[in-house]
Amino acid sequence: MKKPTHSLKKNRKISQTGASLIEYAVIAALIVGIAVLVFPTLQTGLSTAFTKISAQLSK
Repeated sequence: MKKPTHSLKKNRKISQTGASLIEYAVIAALIVGIAVLVFPTLQTGLSTAFTKISAQLSK
């Protein structure tokens, strides 16, 4: 009778580990998605700033 209980506990632990892995994958995907959306805007702003700095240094 103890073996089935032990087996169920082991399966539950594996299931929770798999769920945690999926949660981390979803969080990573959200971070990558946000980065893909933000970087073009950030690139434009940085490019403008460096162009202005370069123009001031050239004078």
